[in-house]
Amino acid sequence: MANFLTIRLSKYYKKVGNRLLFNNGMSLNKLALEMWERMGETDIDSSVVSRVLRGERIFSFRQLAVFCEVLDIHQSERNLLFDLLGKEILRREGDPLIRGGWNIWKEVFERSKEGRSSKIGLTFSKQAYYQLMSDGLSSRNKRRHCHLESYAVQIPVCGFDETKESFDDNCHCGYHLALYGVIKRCLARGFDKEAIQTEIDSWINYFFPSNSVVPVFSSAGR
Repeated sequence: MANFLTIRLSKYYKKVGNRLLFNNGMSLNKLALEMWERMGETDIDSSVVSRVLRGERIFSFRQLAVFCEVLDIHQSERNLLFDLLGKEILRREGDPLIRGGWNIWKEVFERSKEGRSSKIGLTFSKQAYYQLMSDGLSSRNKRRHCHLESYAVQIPVCGFDETKESFDDNCHCGYHLALYGVIKRCLARGFDKEAIQTEIDSWINYFFPSNSVVPVFSSAGR
């Protein structure tokens, strides 16, 4: 089932007989192999790419980033693709195919905080995660003075550890987008840097409770 992302991705390949040929001259198998190697020989194969292009599943943010790297897609176009992926994730509301098989379901969140109020006007919940991710995506529109930089955002499923000034230099995985949403809401409430970091830590602890077992990805997820 086609979506806005798969429609946009179709501009990067054409059908030649029964084969797909990408703009850089690679076949589907060669493209998937290159992505696989760049991702540390994990998390992707030709069937995954094929299903994404058919709209049967979606890329993770990490997979889309590597797809863009292999095809040398211009930054402005990457921005659009990430926006479309973010909107598709929000539309699917927790599709288990997100992050290459890692579920974002509220059962993995800290149950003791579930439903409690935070300091940024949201209750700790699955719905808040998606709202924060949407808030984080909207930060992309602020090219300058977005004040995202120098916050500790290390999480167990991604090697990215500290925010950068430019949105495009930051990790675009769903969890980090949500943390940028936390920063944005804190700034709107006039929090100082220490208070913002405390709120970030609170949400990280909610997303990844200490007693949870979660996979650890390398910094290639940036």
